[in-house]
Amino acid sequence: MRIAVPLFTIVLLAAATSDAEVKKKKAMSITGEVSEVAENSVTVRVWGSDGIRRAWNFDLLETTTIAKETGETDIKTNEKGKSTATRLTTPQKLADLAAGQQVTISYMESGKAMSVTVLDTKSAAQPATKKKKPKNQ
Repeated sequence: MRIAVPLFTIVLLAAATSDAEVKKKKAMSITGEVSEVAENSVTVRVWGSDGIRRAWNFDLLETTTIAKETGETDIKTNEKGKSTATRLTTPQKLADLAAGQQVTISYMESGKAMSVTVLDTKSAAQPATKKKKPKNQ
């Protein structure tokens, strides 16, 4: 009986430590092309730094958010004069995801997707260009 109490305490401390470690882990993100959409998962094809295309499968949870970029940008300036640009999105549903779409997925190490954002490839393909000033003749 004396041994059971310390073991139980150790198990509780180990569980508390693992929860704290999970909270410390940062989300990662990956951008690629949707190759398959299932009821509770999405598969994305991504080019590796070695030039090989790999498929990544992500589980979708009830808390996973799905959004689509609108092509518009919101620019905010703080009191120090620093500007921050944020691409605007609209909420989407799993049924709106389709093979061939470019997406960015924010996920945890466990392979659980926290968010899926469908990229606006029209505005991404056409970056803003500066107009050249005419030369004085």
